[in-house]
Amino acid sequence: MNGKRGFVLISAYLVIAVLAVLMTALILFLITESRSVQRQVESVQAFYLAEAALDRGISQLPGNTTGGLFSLGAGEYDLTITPDARMPKSKWRIRGTGYVPSEAEARSTRAVEAVLISQPLNLNQAIYTAGDVDINGSAYSIEGDVYLAGSIDNTDNISGLINVDPSINPLFTLDFGLLRQMAVEQGNLFTAGFSVDDLPDDFWYDEESKIPNVVYIESDLTLNGNIGQIGGFILVLGDVITNPGAEMDTTINGKGEIEGFIYTRGLFRVNGGGSEGFSVEGGIISGSDGIAINGNVDIAYEWEYANAIRDLGLTTTPHAAYWQEIR
Repeated sequence: MNGKRGFVLISAYLVIAVLAVLMTALILFLITESRSVQRQVESVQAFYLAEAALDRGISQLPGNTTGGLFSLGAGEYDLTITPDARMPKSKWRIRGTGYVPSEAEARSTRAVEAVLISQPLNLNQAIYTAGDVDINGSAYSIEGDVYLAGSIDNTDNISGLINVDPSINPLFTLDFGLLRQMAVEQGNLFTAGFSVDDLPDDFWYDEESKIPNVVYIESDLTLNGNIGQIGGFILVLGDVITNPGAEMDTTINGKGEIEGFIYTRGLFRVNGGGSEGFSVEGGIISGSDGIAINGNVDIAYEWEYANAIRDLGLTTTPHAAYWQEIR
């Protein structure tokens, strides 16, 4: 009997010992897994911080190449912007490095790099759109090239080249803050409630110095009836500075003339009325909603106006030529 009790006792001790070993192993496994999960989470956080550095750099360009160390969320990121030696005002290398929880005590570090390029403003076409060109009827003419991202359904009365390039969608952006300031200095900033009579009636702000009117409109542009003549580099932008996704439309119904170029991030629609119809001496630039032409409409490219706008020194917003993670 005593032997059986001893055997049971020893067996119980062995079971307890095995359970203790298993519990210890389980606890160690859970601790290891927890640390592994934490490392993965912190690695992802560091990557997002590195991307945040790139976003900050892109938002600063082209005017500000200042870098530095910044705190955000779960850690810090370091931003470095290096202008290209040959093209310091139009090409930059941006490096972003994310640290969790900080650069000084980093448990996780990720780095990404991008090369950004800014192109001179392209004004070589009578029509440039990131969408489709919808033309109804035959009472129209387009003298100049057409560059579009989508499709065009009526080309009989187009005298220039037609180039379809889906890569131009989305529409290029410009330094809208600078353009707004130019418009303010010229007295050409317009918000909701203005009339066509308030707009400049000539392309030139100073013809002798070849300075165009820069017209900045913080709303949709709708013109009806006998519009007469308006001129300048007309930008229909809404609140794009505070709301980058804003897409304002331009709608023209009636007769009259635009002397210059019009840039609208939304739809450009023109319904030319009567025998005189509507004409554009310069060019039209529109976003992904495209361009709709109805009725008697004439559009003719004007190189002198294009050159004057180019001479303002505008460049497109920098875009990434390539992006990679640095291991």
